[in-house]
Amino acid sequence: MRYTPWIVSEHVPDFSTLENLVADLRAGGRSGQDLAIALWQVMVDHDLGIFHYCPAQETFWGRDCHDPLKIFNVFGFTICHCHAHVLAMLGRAAGFETRIANISGHEGTEFFYDGRWHYFDADVQMFHRLHPPNQQIIASRQDTYEDPTLVGEQPNPSFPYHLPDRLPENFQRLYEVEPTYPQLYPEQVHSMDFRLRPGEEMVRYFHHRGRWVVFDNYPAMFRRWRNETGPEGPTERFWPRRQWGNGCFRYAPDLSSGSRDAERGADSLDGLKPGEAGLECQGRRGQAVFAFESPCIYCGIPDPLKRVPSADGATIRAQFDLPEGASARIEAAPEQSEDWAQLWRSEGAGDVECNADFTELADARFRLRLRFVLEGAGATLKAFETRLWFMVSPHSLPALRAKGANRMRLHSGDRFGLHTRRLMIERRTDDPDFMQSVFRAENLVHTPDAWERLTPAAPDGEPWRLLFELKAPEGGRAAWMRAFAIVEGRKPDEPDDGVPFRVELADSPDGPWRISAEHEILEHPLGWHFGVPAEGRFAGDRRAGYVRFSGRRGANGFRIAGHYVPAGEPAEPGPLEVEHAWYEVHEDVGRRLHTHVETMAGETGEYTVECAREPHNESITLRVPSTRRA
Repeated sequence: MRYTPWIVSEHVPDFSTLENLVADLRAGGRSGQDLAIALWQVMVDHDLGIFHYCPAQETFWGRDCHDPLKIFNVFGFTICHCHAHVLAMLGRAAGFETRIANISGHEGTEFFYDGRWHYFDADVQMFHRLHPPNQQIIASRQDTYEDPTLVGEQPNPSFPYHLPDRLPENFQRLYEVEPTYPQLYPEQVHSMDFRLRPGEEMVRYFHHRGRWVVFDNYPAMFRRWRNETGPEGPTERFWPRRQWGNGCFRYAPDLSSGSRDAERGADSLDGLKPGEAGLECQGRRGQAVFAFESPCIYCGIPDPLKRVPSADGATIRAQFDLPEGASARIEAAPEQSEDWAQLWRSEGAGDVECNADFTELADARFRLRLRFVLEGAGATLKAFETRLWFMVSPHSLPALRAKGANRMRLHSGDRFGLHTRRLMIERRTDDPDFMQSVFRAENLVHTPDAWERLTPAAPDGEPWRLLFELKAPEGGRAAWMRAFAIVEGRKPDEPDDGVPFRVELADSPDGPWRISAEHEILEHPLGWHFGVPAEGRFAGDRRAGYVRFSGRRGANGFRIAGHYVPAGEPAEPGPLEVEHAWYEVHEDVGRRLHTHVETMAGETGEYTVECAREPHNESITLRVPSTRRA
């Protein structure tokens, strides 16, 4: 088993966490303006940056995705307001004070250093310097409002400086409106953590294979913004015409008694036992459940107008041996849901084969489960192979860039170096069944169709409290969590009662509680909501961890990503095979594919890939071989 094996190229920053990305960008002792420019540069760089395209959606909220790790690693594209928020979160991770700053119909990011604010735009790709004699100082949004010629008559422009259809002389008038500073939307629940089981591989391509997610709002956006790229898939409007990439998890475990793949890879094996031919039903009924958890969004080949479901993105092939009167079926469900959908069923005798496409269920998800159900003693699941395709940003992949030596390094584990899996709790308060997922509620009235949705039962008394439980499977240990809540603001005519919104965590439902995040209730002319992020570690020696939200204002919903250490993991990791594939142009025969395979025994390590000519990247594959019993 391998947990988050992450290969980093010497030519590409480490995008696995914001902390690692910032550490790479600090190389050479950068600080202040030099560091701020480096953070902006990584977002606008033609090899590494985030290009302009219809923003991906957080399907849970039904709003544009702002999570930096998703945008950097999964999509590689977004639009102005998301660019601004991502750069602001990246800046905060680097220790800057940051904020969002508006111009007419557009948003950028401001960094505070050297005693003043400085405005950066990662979408239109520019910043403005002051006029001489202060031409080394990057202007603030207030500076450009007071002197818009800093935009249209800039003698010392950044590089790059404006998109081809957003020329500075035309953009200048947008700065003539007095700036406003909307609240940052700091959702950072996602992580790039994943596991590779024995018999599983993850291949990521630097170019797409035609599979992508058409979010619900895309068809309307394609019709409205006809001058933008759209139905052809995520594509940059201008040179270098960057596009998205694809990847695929392929899982084909050895189910026989000579291997431990099934017991290590399945979430549960009930009434099934590995036999000589595969997983064999021991009695009247048996079942096996396998989870599929991806840091990247699953997708298939779509219809850009969503007239028909996506296809060929999630497929399964399976072989069964069914005695007379026995049956087999395969079912699928989203993570933690018991709403199982039947994908295939057979009551035939002898060797039976399944070929099923379940892309419609997997599309736009990150997590799902498959269940194999066998009925009848002796019924056997001989083998299966799943392929689940996903979107990936090519810019974050460990690229080969140089003729000669290309140095690579491996690190493993989550941001704390732990071997963890995720448990997700995602609940919106407009759901009438919201309270069913709550472990405990105190002083709370839930009204799903009201503006507030959550109010204290005693309005002049204590805040309401909501307690959620993050419970690991048997033998597992709760390790850490990230949470995000959308909280109701207050209008200017509403008094500030001084009660903040608070996120706490504990190792017992009865405490003691530790504050993970505390936020004052923000004022807005319309009382609009704002986001509150939180992160914290549990003791690490208990099966469950608890997260408590409290406040006197309403809330639209809660997302919690709990990370737990599974039980029964081997003390030492198994071998990891890393395969780089690239093309070189040979003078005599033209383009030829080259590969380099490295077998890594430890959780960290370094190696070199030698390229005889300039490399053109094709893919990188991480593979964990099947296990054999001792």
